[in-house]
Amino acid sequence: MANLGDLLRQKMNELEKAEAELEETEKMNSSKRHVHATLIHAWAEGAEIEYRLPGINRWEKSEHPSWGVEIDYRIKSKVVAVRIAVMMGEDGNEWLEIESPSYAQHEHHLDHKSEFNYWLTDWLHIDPKTGEINGS
Repeated sequence: MANLGDLLRQKMNELEKAEAELEETEKMNSSKRHVHATLIHAWAEGAEIEYRLPGINRWEKSEHPSWGVEIDYRIKSKVVAVRIAVMMGEDGNEWLEIESPSYAQHEHHLDHKSEFNYWLTDWLHIDPKTGEINGS
């Protein structure tokens, strides 16, 4: 019959072995996490996803992403629409002002001001995350 000390040592060894196996399993599972896992979860929750193929510097909407590891994916950015006006004071000095749709909706159109000279741009759509600019 084994004494109490031997039984305790045996149980401690078994426990240490089980903990080591659990640690190894957790390491394996974390290394198996898909490279796009966070985006996959966001897509499943309704986020719009865009993709960019290697060597192409243009993002496209992806209705049904393939989640290939060689493809870049991102959550579609919210774009900000603005247009730029050239304003002119009575003294002939010019300056630029930016108008956004929310500002224009409140009857504050820059082209209704006496200082308005001309629109320098049409509506521009700017991605605040990347700084990319697309015209309308």
